[in-house]
Amino acid sequence: MAVVADPPLQLALPDPATTIRSPLLAFALAPANLPTQPLALDSLTLVLLNRESDEALTTAQQQALLAWVRQGGHLILSNSTGSDWLPPDMQPAEVGSTVQLDTAFLAALIGTPEALDTGTRPDTIAGNTLRVLPGGEVIGPADAVWWVQRDVGLGRVTQLAFAPADLDGWISAPIFWNGLFAPAPIQISAGDVSRNNLNLREQRLTEAATMLPAPPLPPLALFAGVLLLYLVIVGPGAALLLWRIDRLAWAWVVLPGLALLFLRLARASRLHCALISASWRRPALCR
Repeated sequence: MAVVADPPLQLALPDPATTIRSPLLAFALAPANLPTQPLALDSLTLVLLNRESDEALTTAQQQALLAWVRQGGHLILSNSTGSDWLPPDMQPAEVGSTVQLDTAFLAALIGTPEALDTGTRPDTIAGNTLRVLPGGEVIGPADAVWWVQRDVGLGRVTQLAFAPADLDGWISAPIFWNGLFAPAPIQISAGDVSRNNLNLREQRLTEAATMLPAPPLPPLALFAGVLLLYLVIVGPGAALLLWRIDRLAWAWVVLPGLALLFLRLARASRLHCALISASWRRPALCR
């Protein structure tokens, strides 16, 4: 999950050890650093866009986000961000005037006991009205909608009516975020389950892997020469030497010693790097 915010946004996310679903691994991303290629977003299942400044995303960044959503991503927009920059077929709602949102709805939504929330959950928070557009699904009372979501392709766009930072002090906020920050649902059609964003990402990575150039094979002559030298010295060579000095009983010590010696020489010369790949020249990769 990427939190694209300006200024930076800190959220009270659930503890990964206590979540049943895959844990939320969130990281902050400045709007200027948002990728301009959909492939660069493939490792994400969710992007929270929270912009309070006038800095707008570039056209390339917007197109990358749109393509990523259609391929299975979940884009969440704060009330300060809005969705007016999205194509009409992707907009869930229009952000309107200011309104006070009753947080009792959120507590009831996640089933939090009133005693647990006492003193931590504000009674109301400032938000905005949302005018639902065709295709949008409303969550919240009709007179104070909390968010509107819309499925687009294999993904989803969610327009919030509030600022995520306004729930920071709520003790049950991690439970709420765990429910809201969910991957786009699997689409079902014609009795079969379509590929969701994870399966689609795996397929694209597999296709990309098959297009990679073949790794260079180890030099056959070098490999055969080293192996032959080792066999000659450890086998007939050592046996002949011990026989000449009438010390065949020493074989139990000499043979393991030669094996260790060759291992030390190979490690010292980085020969195993050359055997693995002739293109690897960085010793740090071969420790």
